[in-house]
Amino acid sequence: MKFATAIGILNTMIFAASTEGKKLRRSLGGHLPEEMCSGNGVRYMIEEKDELGFFGLTPECECFDCYVGEECETQLPMDQCEADASGVDLGYSKEILSFPPLTITSQYRLDYEGWKTIKANDKSKPIDYTLHRTLTFLHKAVDNVETEGYTLVVGMGSHQLLQAANHAISKKIGDSSVYCQVPYWSKFPRMANEFSPRTVWADKTQAAAAEETGSLIEIIVSPSNPANLLHGEQEPIMASKDRQVWDLVYYWPASYANKDALTKLEEDIMIFSLSKLAGYAAHRFSWAWVKDPAVADEMANYVSVTTQAYPANEMIYSINVLQAILKSLGTENDYMKLMQEELMSRYSQMASVLASKGGCVKLASPGGNMYTLVKCDGPCQPYFEKIGLEVSSGGSMGFTGEDAENHGRLCYGYESSRFDVIIKKLDLLTCPSTDDD
Repeated sequence: MKFATAIGILNTMIFAASTEGKKLRRSLGGHLPEEMCSGNGVRYMIEEKDELGFFGLTPECECFDCYVGEECETQLPMDQCEADASGVDLGYSKEILSFPPLTITSQYRLDYEGWKTIKANDKSKPIDYTLHRTLTFLHKAVDNVETEGYTLVVGMGSHQLLQAANHAISKKIGDSSVYCQVPYWSKFPRMANEFSPRTVWADKTQAAAAEETGSLIEIIVSPSNPANLLHGEQEPIMASKDRQVWDLVYYWPASYANKDALTKLEEDIMIFSLSKLAGYAAHRFSWAWVKDPAVADEMANYVSVTTQAYPANEMIYSINVLQAILKSLGTENDYMKLMQEELMSRYSQMASVLASKGGCVKLASPGGNMYTLVKCDGPCQPYFEKIGLEVSSGGSMGFTGEDAENHGRLCYGYESSRFDVIIKKLDLLTCPSTDDD
């Protein structure tokens, strides 16, 4: 079947599961309704009404930062509230993604499932077949990685699969040092050190020494978080290819301005997540393409002994989201295109505001992702504390000394009303006078 034909068939597919029993309805309709909490918060009336009602509770609006009121209808003055811009959430996806409602019943797949490795072209397991095809079609459509000849492993977020990869490699080579170039995601060191002495976090000098003994595992994040640099723009990779773990959760045209620079990769372990592609972090779906079947088996074993397998309801949920993205590609509602346009627009707005303040705080990463590195002309913390905007510290990302104080990470992929607050917060920023007197 030709790829274009397969996409056409996919466009006509409707996903619903229904059997007799109490229906557990989970609405997946796109576009955040304006009438829900005035567009400034969330309320899960359909999903949580019955469960909360058991104890006499009713779903209420959970207002975003700096919004108050029963329907979150009031935005507080910016100098009277605090906002959080430290979390890499992608709430804006709700405003551009549209996908069909999903109905899951109380009889849906009650027994244990074995979703760890997903075989290709196995129609005897329709859901496995559908997930594998959906992911391979999606990667082929954007042409970012090779999937032919790889084993597909699924897990509970990229967090679990990164741990699984470290486990699989260290089991083969023995006690290992784990390294990632600065700046990096703040949880990487904790993830490695939690399993000490099997894996321990290493700085650059320690990593170089570990590579000399063949005991280095290197995590390559492309584009990097928060520098937003592709692997070719970063420092040379130290670890040998079979000890590299490629974190590619942002390796999509939605998250990188120059889509032509996203050349097709064929690395040994390549990890992706739904949360960074589409913002559904709480549903914890991730997948990895693994070249060595033995490594894939060890990663699957790690998933098995930690969480048994991926949950059934979430499998259906994730397929639904992925297919919505896939069906949008090449249309006027192309998810990748719309997301990238919005993220670049927001980056430009922030850069303009900061430039108008005198340049004491600057955006220090190329635009196009859901976060940016910021650099200050001195310690960043006082600037952001003064305007009531929380950002990630430079020290949490591996910077040391003055670099730790003078850098931070600002995230901005949130819902539109949350970004509106960020812009207004940045507009409060004041730079020290450069006058001599």
